[in-house]
Amino acid sequence: MDKQVHRYLEETRALISDLDNELSLRNPHLSHILTAAQSELLQSLDIVVKQYQKESEAKIARLQTLQTSVLIVTLFVLAATGLFIFRPMLKRIREETEQLRKINEFNKTLLKTIPFGIDIVDETGNTLYLDGKLRCIFGEESLGKKCYHLYKDNGLQCEDCPLKNGVEIGQTKAIETKGMMDGKTILITHTGMLYQGKKAILELFRDITDYKIAQEQLAISERLAVMGRMASVIAHEFRNQLGVMRNAVYFIKTKAEPKDEKAKRHLEILDEEIMAMERIIENILTFSRIKKPELQAIDLRELLNASIEKVRVPNEVAINIETEKLPAIQADPVQLGGVFVNIILNAIEAMEGKGNLTISGAVKDNRIYIVFKDAGKGITEEDRKRLFEPFFSTKPKGTGLGLATARIIVNEHRGSIDIESEYGKGTSVIIRLPVGG
Repeated sequence: MDKQVHRYLEETRALISDLDNELSLRNPHLSHILTAAQSELLQSLDIVVKQYQKESEAKIARLQTLQTSVLIVTLFVLAATGLFIFRPMLKRIREETEQLRKINEFNKTLLKTIPFGIDIVDETGNTLYLDGKLRCIFGEESLGKKCYHLYKDNGLQCEDCPLKNGVEIGQTKAIETKGMMDGKTILITHTGMLYQGKKAILELFRDITDYKIAQEQLAISERLAVMGRMASVIAHEFRNQLGVMRNAVYFIKTKAEPKDEKAKRHLEILDEEIMAMERIIENILTFSRIKKPELQAIDLRELLNASIEKVRVPNEVAINIETEKLPAIQADPVQLGGVFVNIILNAIEAMEGKGNLTISGAVKDNRIYIVFKDAGKGITEEDRKRLFEPFFSTKPKGTGLGLATARIIVNEHRGSIDIESEYGKGTSVIIRLPVGG
């Protein structure tokens, strides 16, 4: 069959090459081709072609199968390689993700527990971020507003605000600012940083109001301690001289003529001034050497009556005690009696020697309330705030130590003292003491 096919193909090529000559049935090449066409050669060729086609398709199928197998093996190799190569990487990614989550939770908890507020502002003071504390106070709508509009009571930028001169990244500047968030004193720390890719300033707000008050009180206490020691020495010397003067006045009174009313009046004035000076000196000495109270059981009504008897009450002043039955308390009668005397004298002076002073007492919430209410001209609000300051007085000859001493003594008795007054309508001094001491 192969020879026949080979011969057929050669004759066909020869015929094609001889196409330039006249083609007739006598052409040997054409004759051979026609003879082959009448035989089974073409059918055999068709069968061979089909068989070759089938074999080619089989080879293609085997190649496709082989290709699929190679692909599967390649994928398997890649998967195995990825399993061994990327598995540790994936594990590390999961661990770092968990670590970041824990750090984020810690940061949130830390921000909630920090005892001061935090915000972030841009270089002109516009608020970019508020922590939970400040957000609760000012609300989400505060973002974008000027920081000093939010925090300053007067809405003005601080004179020494670091934002005016700029804060470099990593640089920290701190200022103390008064009049913030309802009169507080705030320590503000400014630190330059990057926030969302832009330069910004982190602000930390720490309320130091109580610290500054304590610092001022400590400074006042130190000054008062020095002044108290000096005053004690001076007052002691004055007391000795006043004693000599009192004795001289007494001697002159005994020798003065009974009919010389003018001389007697001047001697009385001199005696009154000596008593006033002695009272001032006593206040100074009491303030400079206050000691712990020596407690004992006392009846408050009896102590009030005894205190009134120690005071020279003008004829036009009426003192009324209006108290219910008060329980006995543990107190130092000398110290507490001195407080009562001082308050009664202040009331008489405030009424300018005429009017009614009412002393009332009651028990409420396991505390004894004693109220001294006078009919004087009252005290202005500005003066009332300073009444317990040492050396502050509204009287021309006052030392400003009476009420300061009274507060110290009452506090030592675990009580409190306050003053209520309206200018033009009198004054009330309220003392609260614990029942039973």
